[in-house]
Amino acid sequence: MEPIAVLADVLERDGSQMSASEIRKRSLSNADHLAILNAQWAAETRLAQDIRYRALLAAALPPA
Repeated sequence: MEPIAVLADVLERDGSQMSASEIRKRSLSNADHLAILNAQWAAETRLAQDIRYRALLAAALPPA
């Protein structure tokens, strides 16, 4: 690729698009964000919690 073509591509960029390194940096900084981790944890453990609470409720109710 010609150096002038590379320069033209750089100058054409308006800055509204993030670079690959910016996207990577943002993704890594959000990877351990507590709100994201909490949402993932809640989604993964929901079925187990439902089963547990149903068993506790069934044990607390009379047999009839």
